[in-house]
Amino acid sequence: MAVALAVGGTFLSAFLQVAFDRIASSRNFIEFFQGKNDVQFDQETLDSLEIMLVSLSVVLEDAEAKQAKSPLVGKWLDKLKAAMHHADDLLDELNTQCLRLKLHYHFQPSDAELAFNSHFIQELMPNLKKITARLEYFVKQSHLLGLQKFDPKEKGAYRAPSSSVVDKSRIFGRDDEKEKLIQRVLFDGEGVPEVSVIAVTGMGGIGKTTLTQLVYDDERVKEKFTTRAWVCVSEEYDAFRVTKSLLMEVNSAVVDDKDDFNRLQVKLRDNIGGECFLIIMDDMWNENYNDWENLKNPLNCGSRGSKIIITTRNENIALMMQNEPFHNMQPIPEDQSWSLFESHAFDNVQHISLQEFEKIGKEIVMKCKGLPLAIKTVAGALRLKRDIKVWHEFWSSEIWSDKGDILPALCLSYMHLPSHLKCCFAFCALLPKDIPFDKDEVVLLWMANDLVRPATQKHGCDYFDELKSRSFFEMVNGKKYLMHDLVNDLARSISRKTCIRLEDYQGADLQQSLQRKKYILPELLHFSYLATSKDTSRKFSALSQVHNLRTFLPIHQLGNTWLRLTTSFFSDVLPRLRRIRSLTLSGYDISVVPDSIGDLKHLRLLNFAGSLIRKLPNTIGKCMNLQTLILNHCSSLEELPQDMRHLINLIHLDVRGVPDPFIQRMGSWLSILKDIENLSILVDKIHGSIVEQLGQFQLCESLVISGLESVTFERARRVELGNKKCIENLTLEWSGIAECSQDELNIFSILEPHTNIKQLSIKGYQGTSFPDWLGDSSFTNMEFLSLEDCNNCFVLPPFGKLPSLKKLHICSMDGISELEARIEREKGEDWPIVSHIPFIIVNFKLIS
Repeated sequence: MAVALAVGGTFLSAFLQVAFDRIASSRNFIEFFQGKNDVQFDQETLDSLEIMLVSLSVVLEDAEAKQAKSPLVGKWLDKLKAAMHHADDLLDELNTQCLRLKLHYHFQPSDAELAFNSHFIQELMPNLKKITARLEYFVKQSHLLGLQKFDPKEKGAYRAPSSSVVDKSRIFGRDDEKEKLIQRVLFDGEGVPEVSVIAVTGMGGIGKTTLTQLVYDDERVKEKFTTRAWVCVSEEYDAFRVTKSLLMEVNSAVVDDKDDFNRLQVKLRDNIGGECFLIIMDDMWNENYNDWENLKNPLNCGSRGSKIIITTRNENIALMMQNEPFHNMQPIPEDQSWSLFESHAFDNVQHISLQEFEKIGKEIVMKCKGLPLAIKTVAGALRLKRDIKVWHEFWSSEIWSDKGDILPALCLSYMHLPSHLKCCFAFCALLPKDIPFDKDEVVLLWMANDLVRPATQKHGCDYFDELKSRSFFEMVNGKKYLMHDLVNDLARSISRKTCIRLEDYQGADLQQSLQRKKYILPELLHFSYLATSKDTSRKFSALSQVHNLRTFLPIHQLGNTWLRLTTSFFSDVLPRLRRIRSLTLSGYDISVVPDSIGDLKHLRLLNFAGSLIRKLPNTIGKCMNLQTLILNHCSSLEELPQDMRHLINLIHLDVRGVPDPFIQRMGSWLSILKDIENLSILVDKIHGSIVEQLGQFQLCESLVISGLESVTFERARRVELGNKKCIENLTLEWSGIAECSQDELNIFSILEPHTNIKQLSIKGYQGTSFPDWLGDSSFTNMEFLSLEDCNNCFVLPPFGKLPSLKKLHICSMDGISELEARIEREKGEDWPIVSHIPFIIVNFKLIS
């Protein structure tokens, strides 16, 4: 059960940073409060609480490593987690009161507010003392359990070392990839480095080692490379061992057990110098650039055409080590998956007797989603089972959980994540299989649950990109993302005690189904479900036992159709969500939001996108922790309440697709928030006073402007993007219908951003050319550029003048014929202007 428990210590490690931040803020509150009232806050209690948290932080990693072998440690972690959740809620309430007091003193100083906070302090102190005493108890128990500072050498997962030997008769679905990689290995023409480094990437179990074995064993490769070496690097990186292994492969006669690292490197250089060699470094995990530089020093002396192939699950390692584009592996096709399964499950029996197993066998194979390791593991488990009932039971069994051999094989990638990424990945257990998800939506959910520190969208996007680079996420259709089904299963296994995702449980059967799945309801923190055309209160009945829910997330798969939500939701369900951090009610036919929404003092994210709400109650101003408010396509929205000015933590506001009158009245409200840091505002149509208000903003990090086809040149000029030094991520959107292409060019030209811009996305632009500033050499910070649906443009911008550009995404530029051929590696006429860009995606195909 190691996988299922692993998130316990990880969560607590990530939580501690949040707790320390809250305590620091609380001290400011105490100083502010005590100077204005006779009530004294017990400073020693807060000091003791901090000491207990520090003491626990020292042993958490050791507890996480030992919980698999010690049930007592596992129980200790579970109980500690519940106590820390309680502490987190108390500290959050204390910080909320700090905000409230300061806010009231700013707008309307009063003795009544001081009296209220005096009463709050009197109620809070006993609870803080209780939780501090409880945490002190956990510290004492940690000593009895023998927990101490963690030794990083202890590992919770293991992968057997690889070799170059391969059984070709049992490899399926890799012929094309093998041939492409062989051609790259054999090619040593113009433009290829003296010693090429090619990375083979992909998720665990995808077949990176197998593909490399096929290439290494190919007769053409053997003929070209007389000097070949294979070394399994593995998790525990040891430069001495790797260098010695390479030397043993090249010339074992010169290896002396007394050699130090320097001597080994000298001997390796002397033995491969001037040779055309092929070296395989399988299973690379080390991300330290200096370690790689030291390791490859003796390898730089090979003759032209020498190749080094590394295999890794981490694209960041590939980018660090490679000097040629890496090869990203994909799952094998369905027919080849079945062939692979047959070769392992049926090779010991007569084929004629297995017809009855084929149908259920293929359904089982489909669950593996083209992952060779999973297919072989399943086939091995069923190899001796000749009872059809057993196969049906296997299809619906827990083999896909941590008790089987599949997830532990994938678990290595998880175990290598830093604690903050482990928490973010575990949270993704809420996301259903086969329904693409949006990057920004996931990041905002992480932020709402304090999983991103500092709590900015920029840092959250960095977290997301890091998980993607490690093959936990895969892009689909160039816009959204999915997790491989087995990676999704891994997330669910890790977070089983805290996350619940309802997919096929409905109505009165909900409670029974949850009990059958052995969920412990009081421990649940996050809840998602597939929204239906009518979600009744009975569907949520089991939540009556969940007192600490932090995420309420319906998942939509019915397009833009409005869904019905029970009218009793706000009276029966909402009052139970006192500790909710993220509340999503998008797509429902809600027209009235009750005043009780203001009672959700911990709320960070509120999403009413696509609903029928006409206005928000004034009590929304009491949700002072609110970071994200999503109201896009609320077609009936009329106004926002005056007390919105109290939302001093708001950093993300989405009002795309709201009615024109709302946009016109919004300007005066925005002026109140013009000093708020990290405000990301998304507007659908720019006209009237909103333009002038946008011109006043300096602190936006991210801005999306849609509906530019309805904007005049003068109004676009007033946005003054060139003066906004803090904007790093800018999206400019047109509808894709242009009355005058010259007008669009003029507007696009005047919307030139500041040169600090890092990410720029252009959608639906219908001018015939791009403005001169796009591609100007002054944009030295630009790392990402996306051009989508720019169908009338006949020439590409001068990408070669953007030295920092790392990712280029081009989609639907019909005005440029044979675009893919024009930027083909080494051959295309436009290749020189894009050759420096590591990632190039054209019409959802990876070019480089």
